[in-house]
Parts: sequence; structure tokens; C-alpha cells
Amino acid sequence: MELMSRFGQNLRALRERAGLTQEELARKLGYKRQSPVSHWETGKTELPEAPTIIKMAQELGCSTTDLMRSAVTPWDALRGSTDVPTTSQDDIRLTDDERTLIRLWRRLPDEQKRMLQTIVEATVRFARRRRPKGDASAPGPPSNSQPSAAAKPAKRGRRPKAPDR
Repeated sequence: MELMSRFGQNLRALRERAGLTQEELARKLGYKRQSPVSHWETGKTELPEAPTIIKMAQELGCSTTDLMRSAVTPWDALRGSTDVPTTSQDDIRLTDDERTLIRLWRRLPDEQKRMLQTIVEATVRFARRRRPKGDASAPGPPSNSQPSAAAKPAKRGRRPKAPDR
């Protein structure tokens, strides 16, 4: 495994989860182009400095541990450690809302999963087109860790009310 490629994988997954492009994240970090983010994600450059990793975590709504999970740093390599701890490739902490969505997703038949995935992908594309450049209030990861009322499953035996037409 390439040195620091795990950091790049973590960064990309967390950036995508936050709904940011490489360019948007780069601008939030004070860069004029997306190339630093692209190079970190592909492992073409060294790890960013600690203050940048801290700011990155803040912008992505995650912890520095999430970014650094299983990453082998140059200091690890100097000590002779090149083994990446055995964890799932997608070992990223999920919020309560995300865990709830996954549980609900697993209950759906395949056809409904495909429909829902198409809807979510279209919604993300639409949101990205409508977001003004440099808009700091753009939607990102949820700020609380409690499941939203919309994400909670309906109580058994009750059907949700249909909207009035």
C-alpha cells in the first residue's frame, strides 16, 4: 500500500459524505485551486500540516481521527511501521441519522433501493447546481447526531397521514 494512500481514501470519502467538491473544500481551506485536495486524495503529495488537517476536519464535520484512521505517516515509516491496521476500507464513523438510513435502506426491496438511489443522486446534483459559489451555508453533514423525525420509522400498525390535496 502506498504511503499515505489511506489518508487520501479517508479524505475523499469524508469530502463526498459532506457533499463537497475538491474545489469547494480547497477554497474553504484557503486554496485557490482544487489541486492540493486532489493530490492528497491520490497520494501524490505529502500529508498536509497538522493545522490544515484540523481545519479540514472542521470543514468536513468529522474528527481528525476519521481523517487519519489507518493512515501510515512518514513518521510511522521512519520507525519501520508500514502496516496499516486491519480495518474496513470504509471505516468511517457514521452519524445516528446515517445509521438509521442504512437500517431503513436494508429493509427495502431491490427495486425500491434503485429508485431511491436515483432520487438521491438527482437531488445531490440539483443541490450542487443551485448552491452559489463560496456559500458557507451550503448543506453539509448533519450537525446533530440524533435521528431526525423524518428518518424515524413509522410506528407499526399506523399508516402515515396522506397530504391534503
